[in-house]
Amino acid sequence: MPPSPDPLNLQFLHKWSQVEADCRELEARGHCSAFQTIAWLRPFYGQLAPALGLEPLFLRVSHRDASQPLMLWPLVRDRRLGLSMLSFADAGISDYNAPLVVREGLPPATWSRALQALRRQGHVLRLDKLQTHLGGPPSPLLAAMGAAAAELSFGSWAVNLPRTFEDYERLALSPAFTKDLAMRWRRLQRKGNVRFELARTPDARRRAFEALVRQRARRFAETGRDDILGRAEFRRCYEMAAVEEPGETVRLFTLAVDETVVAVMLAIDHEGTRHMVMPSFEAGEWKNCSPGNLLISMSIRDAIEAGLSRYDFTIGDETYKAGFGATRQPMHGGLLPLSFTGACAVHGVRLARALRQRLARSRPAPSPQPTA
Repeated sequence: MPPSPDPLNLQFLHKWSQVEADCRELEARGHCSAFQTIAWLRPFYGQLAPALGLEPLFLRVSHRDASQPLMLWPLVRDRRLGLSMLSFADAGISDYNAPLVVREGLPPATWSRALQALRRQGHVLRLDKLQTHLGGPPSPLLAAMGAAAAELSFGSWAVNLPRTFEDYERLALSPAFTKDLAMRWRRLQRKGNVRFELARTPDARRRAFEALVRQRARRFAETGRDDILGRAEFRRCYEMAAVEEPGETVRLFTLAVDETVVAVMLAIDHEGTRHMVMPSFEAGEWKNCSPGNLLISMSIRDAIEAGLSRYDFTIGDETYKAGFGATRQPMHGGLLPLSFTGACAVHGVRLARALRQRLARSRPAPSPQPTA
């Protein structure tokens, strides 16, 4: 008896224009993270991927007898030193990575099929910044990865929002934290007329974005950290998403005193959640007012009034997030070899990592320094 025909069609595509309609459909009728929306992916594939020399690669899954997509994986291929590495459309600008899928989900075998199909496309598949849950149930992608999926050193933080801001303050914040925010707000009001605004027009968005870039450059220079917006290709990608993309997905909020913008936030509203992507604030004379925290508080109030049910501080274990009532969820990632060459490369990476950890454990603790 001949085998039944495969009900699924797995197809590899190489241009954003070939999948933009699928992305729009799955964003509207399926599930994706905030960082796999059109507003985020179009600047990535249009600006950042070419600037970094990354090749677009999309895995499209559909029923063989229907044209509608069931799943779309937005990937890139990076070729270096004879090794072909596949990874999500990220390059450091996305906090979560996941395929776009139909909302009802897919059979577990589909995910294994997809991973198997990718073996013909490269040597190593890097799956990073994966959430434990993908639109509800435990992520089937993590299950398909098996032992290759490991918990990352950082988590993501979010808080569920009640119906009113007063309930949020009562249920999520400590009395001391609420009192401190009120004190900082009074200090700020004594400096002038305070305004919290969503930048709605192209000119307003551009001014807000320029303030974001300026504030981050100053703060990162003071702390000696690398600012991703200091690289022209990354700045241009963020600018396209925040300033030039139409729609209400990517947003810029500002907190101003008179004519001085003292804090800016780039955020993404998606599937009932506000994602805080990139905050910035002025220091110096404004430091004792904590304009960054005040902007976050106002953004949470605005999200509640807009009917959103969750506020996501995204990745990173900064201590201030717990102060706003957020709780930590683990993040996962891993390297999957797709060929013998890839298996050798992954083995080498794991050996080097184990060696670094062993050396760190064997290094003697520093001797205590005498006090003056």
